[in-house]
Amino acid sequence: MSTPKMLKVLVASLVAFPLLVTLTLVLQNPPANRIGEVFEASALEKAAHNVTSLHAGSEDVSSQFTEMPKDKLLGGLLASGFDEGSCLSSGWGNRVLTLTSAFLYALLTNRVLLVDQGIVMTNLFSHDYDDHDKLFLCDQDQTLLSRVPWLIMKSDNYFVPSLFLMPSFEQELSKLFPQKDTVFHHLGRYLFHPSNHVWGLITRYYEAYLAKANERIGIQIRNFDTGPGPFQYVMDQVLACTLKYKVLPQVDRKRTIVTQSEKANLKAILITSLSSGTLRIQGLGGLKPWILYKSNNQTTPNPPCRMAMSMEPCFHAPPFYDCKTKKGIDNGALVPHVRHCEDMSWGIKLVDNHDEL
Repeated sequence: MSTPKMLKVLVASLVAFPLLVTLTLVLQNPPANRIGEVFEASALEKAAHNVTSLHAGSEDVSSQFTEMPKDKLLGGLLASGFDEGSCLSSGWGNRVLTLTSAFLYALLTNRVLLVDQGIVMTNLFSHDYDDHDKLFLCDQDQTLLSRVPWLIMKSDNYFVPSLFLMPSFEQELSKLFPQKDTVFHHLGRYLFHPSNHVWGLITRYYEAYLAKANERIGIQIRNFDTGPGPFQYVMDQVLACTLKYKVLPQVDRKRTIVTQSEKANLKAILITSLSSGTLRIQGLGGLKPWILYKSNNQTTPNPPCRMAMSMEPCFHAPPFYDCKTKKGIDNGALVPHVRHCEDMSWGIKLVDNHDEL
């Protein structure tokens, strides 16, 4: 083959190669015995809330699923003619949390982050390594991964808290985030900027309805009841939380209404239930929200809510795995700055001051 032809083949190969290998830092299923050119890891999508016990000698976390009918209209919240395909925000909270985690991992391992904008790869790669993704968060396996040039990850979780449990990343993370409960706040503000169109919608709404308010209260309610709503116990819980902790004032019919001074201090309060969407909102806004406890048997929990330990999102599906002993472990009791989440006892989150509020 002549030299010009060889050059053309070489150039074509170099151009085509990046298109054939897409690095999607979104965590899924690393094979424990086949770590090679491609390493896939998944952040335990199995429902951890179905785990009944954690056995010290067990390496596996078992769970069961119950198929629930999908309510496309969200209990009457959406109109019957709603076009499901037009709802582009569905699952966006999980994507934002995952991308933040992947970006931090790329920083720690000196990798370039390439983001898959939506190509479905389920038919291209096999995902038959269930429950081995816990090895991704082990130092010894990270040593192997450091020699892998292309790393494909798939996830829908905020796995940053587990990175703080890895000794190999400890020193660098301490330098990057001396205040450990601000990771998502700083990375989120660096990574996610609204487009001009979206920013225009935000600013116009803010100026019209919120700018002149002395106190702004945001309440996000996610109801897990499958029956038709609305539900009185949900309203009772919201009122119990806002009144008990003086988020809203008690109604006094005998008291004369006094207009507050325009110089009054501005105050923003967020009340939320279990939702990845609100996790990113509280982090970007730098707010520690009041968290509504999940109701059981359609009754108002007592207490109805509690103040979050930090503004950090929760890692809802961490692996209960000790890399050294290869046994189950309580990863929310290993270091002072990683604690179990308020709304999900098996999840973990970053805190700066873990004292109970």
